[in-house]
Amino acid sequence: MKQSSVWRRLAGELAVSESRDFERRIVPLFRLKWPSISQTSAQGRWDRSGVDLLVLSEEEPFPCVVQCKGFRVRAEVLGDDQVLQIEESVDRFIQSGITCDEYYLVYNRDARNRRFQERIGSIISRICEEGLARSALVWDLDTLLSNAQSFIRSRLDFSLRRSSEEQLSRFQGLFDYGDCHVRCTPVAESVIVFRRGEPCSIDGVSREQIRDVSELLLSPTESRWSLLTGGFGSGKTTSALHASRSTDHTVIYTQCKDFPASPAHLVKYIFHFLLPPRLDSANGRIAA
Repeated sequence: MKQSSVWRRLAGELAVSESRDFERRIVPLFRLKWPSISQTSAQGRWDRSGVDLLVLSEEEPFPCVVQCKGFRVRAEVLGDDQVLQIEESVDRFIQSGITCDEYYLVYNRDARNRRFQERIGSIISRICEEGLARSALVWDLDTLLSNAQSFIRSRLDFSLRRSSEEQLSRFQGLFDYGDCHVRCTPVAESVIVFRRGEPCSIDGVSREQIRDVSELLLSPTESRWSLLTGGFGSGKTTSALHASRSTDHTVIYTQCKDFPASPAHLVKYIFHFLLPPRLDSANGRIAA
């Protein structure tokens, strides 16, 4: 997994975290997929049943159960003591009879110790064999962070498309028959070339032809930006909004009047408008 400095720093912090501290630190990562997941109370009913993080529901099976292990020893020396800790936690979970859709065993070392991986994989497979979970997976530290990055990308893509859908719906409501969209219209494509100290030149790329403008906006190009022009009511905004709903591309749609003044402000803009207000672990704990 290719990591930026932010992810490397997070990996380092998790690698030295133990016990309840490790549990607390990974809650925000799991909330990227399960926003309501929470840490259970120490020595409470859930904790005694081998459950560290839990997504509660009105009835079982619960959507997600997580068992966390924050070890001190290096990855290459993980052995009998650590396997025993995991086996005891799994035994408590099996004895509890709790059922869930997805069960995760997460530990704070990488997967270089293949023997250790095989042994704990065999242990948690018992959970599915007992019919207590539909899936039971082991996540080492690298797998946890890699999946967290995927969760972030998925959430951003979903939120961006949802924002575009909402803006398109509002825009369509401004006009009679606003929901009628003609995808393919006459369009001509040109390239504007800028040279320092010289007038720009406009070179024709294609003659006017019937094309899907939304697909044209998303098509590969060597140009740094695209300018969509046309008369009033010709469908420029509608085409741009339909393009921003694409499931194959990540598109940020915003009006120029709302566009942030700097890249840093753009990041804040995205997170403020598109993501839930809180993804950290400070919002409560499951007590039992």
